[in-house]
This record gives sequence, structure tokens and C-alpha cells, in this order.
Amino acid sequence: MVTVLDALTRSDVESANVLARLQENFQAQAEQRARVIGNEFQSRTNSVELRAAPWRDVKDATDEATSKLSETLGRVRRMKENLDGLVKQVVEAGRLAEAGETQFDVRAALFNSLVRGLVNIAEDGGSRPNLLGPAEPTYRYQIDANGAEASVRGAHLGSDYRVVDTNGDWWVPDRDARHLKKYDSFPDTPTNEVGAFEDGLRLDSLVDTTITFTVGPNTGSPQSVTGELVRDDLGLIDAWYYDSLETADGRARALEDLDDVRTALNLEIGRYETAISVAQFYNQRAIATLDGYSSETNELLLQQAAEVQKAQDELTRQFQATTSTVGQGLALRTDYANLFAPFIGNKFASSLIDLLV
Repeated sequence: MVTVLDALTRSDVESANVLARLQENFQAQAEQRARVIGNEFQSRTNSVELRAAPWRDVKDATDEATSKLSETLGRVRRMKENLDGLVKQVVEAGRLAEAGETQFDVRAALFNSLVRGLVNIAEDGGSRPNLLGPAEPTYRYQIDANGAEASVRGAHLGSDYRVVDTNGDWWVPDRDARHLKKYDSFPDTPTNEVGAFEDGLRLDSLVDTTITFTVGPNTGSPQSVTGELVRDDLGLIDAWYYDSLETADGRARALEDLDDVRTALNLEIGRYETAISVAQFYNQRAIATLDGYSSETNELLLQQAAEVQKAQDELTRQFQATTSTVGQGLALRTDYANLFAPFIGNKFASSLIDLLV
């Protein structure tokens, strides 16, 4: 029996070398077979990835579209909240009138501020392109692997207006400055003639779109202006047009215009809700398609692992069989050596052992 304390014989070293070379050979075969299988499956996996890549672009595009349209919808809803504030100012002005109060300045000023805020939400907020801005851009995004696109047309939700007087001059609001400004030619040649929203304008008459108003009614040199009222987009005008909310007729006009604005905003809310649903549909389709490709890739990886394992198992069996045969041969050599031990110094006996084994 051999122990760790026994000296290694020449036969022991030879046996170890033979087994080491066998192990190296079979290890190299295993690695080569794994590479061949890996290359084969990598080609198939690359094919799946090639088909999946355009759908990943679709998912990214529809993610962005959903976010963009949701942000736009949120702004329209904020405009509607702003609209509720405008209605409240008109209603409160009516209560003041019923109570015999005459201080409508605060309500009119708040009304003007809310109109400016409503316009700013549409024109100044949000990412680009601004679907609520004056450019009315069309937003497009990819919806399938072939490059097809869906589109959403922007709609300006500002509230512009102007009065073109009988001389052809334009009177245009500047809501930041809170006045109506005269232009000889808009927008290149502004004049110094302005009428402040709160106390510098008075509506005198209105017949369809023909309007007459006074600039500086409380000054020593009031100016009467007659012209054509032109509205754009939501068409909401500042408080002076509604008699600064002081009269029942003015408040009625304001509520009528605000109701029209509400209708327009509700339509836009419905339109963007639908647009978001469409973007989400295409997004879910892209996700489902990518999930399918992911499952296909995972299945290929499992098949690859199984093929590699099968090859390794086969090589392991071959290795075990080979080492067993070699081991038996080495053991037989040892048996012969023991058998001829008494003659081990005899050259003829040694040659016989080499010949037999």
C-alpha cells in the first residue's frame, strides 16, 4: 500500500504525466466544443437581436410620446383649472352688484391676471415642440419596426385678439404690460398710444364684430376708436371688453366666452386622452413583441447550455473510459513488476515486462 510517506517511483511519475496529458487533451476538446456550440448559438441569438432592435426603438419612441402627450394634457387641465378661477371672478362680481357694491377693480384685475396665466400655460410652458403654442407643430413618433409613424397635430390654445381701426391701425394687447397698444403696422411700427386694461379703456358699443371703445376715458383727452374686432384661438378678451365686470351685459358676455373656452378645452382634453391611449397601445405592442424576442433568446440560451452540457458529459465519459484503460495498463505493469521482482536485476526480465505491458 502506497502512502504519502513513500518515495515516488519512476512508474508513479510516468503515470501522473500520462493522466495529466490526458486531462489537458480532454479539457482542450471540451473548450473547443463549447466554442463551436457558442458560435452557432451566437449567430442565432444575433438574428433575434437584429429583429428586436427596431422594436426597441418603437418602445423608446412610444415611451417618449406617452410622456410628451401626458405633459401636454396636464397643461390643458391646468388651463381648465385657471378657467374655473375666471368664472369665479365673474360670479363674485355679480354678487357684488347684487349687494350694491361698486368696487369691481379687484375682480377685473384678477380676471386679467388669470387670462394672462391661462395664455402663459399654453405658450410658455412644456417641452418642445410645444403642441399648445402658436406654431401648432405636428408631433410624430415611430409605431412599428418598419418605420411607420403616428402623428398628433398641435392646436394653439392662446387667446389673441386685435382691433383693426378705420385707419387700418392695429390695437393689440400686451398682457405683460397690461395694456392695449396701437401699431401703425404690426409688429414693426408700434406707437406710444396705449390704453391700460384697468382704467384706460372703456367699451362703448359692440355690434357683431364692429366695436367702438374709448382710450383714456378718465383723462382730459379721451380718444374714441372704432374698428373690427378679430379674435384668434380661444378668443378670450381682457376684462375691459366685458365692461370690467361692472354690468350684467358685460358679465353675460364674459360667461358666454368662458363657456366657449371650456368647450374648446374639453375637446382638447378628449383629443389628448385619445392620443395617449393610442401611444400606450403601440407601446404595449412593442413591449409584448420584445418580450417574445426575449423569451426566444432565453430559450436559445437554455438550448446552448444543454448542448454544452451534453458535449461535456460525453467527453467526460470518454475521459473516464480512457483513464480507466490507462490505469489498468499501469496497474498491470505494476503486477508484472511485482511478479518478476526476484529477477528485477535481470536485463531479460526487465525487457520482458516492457514487452508484455
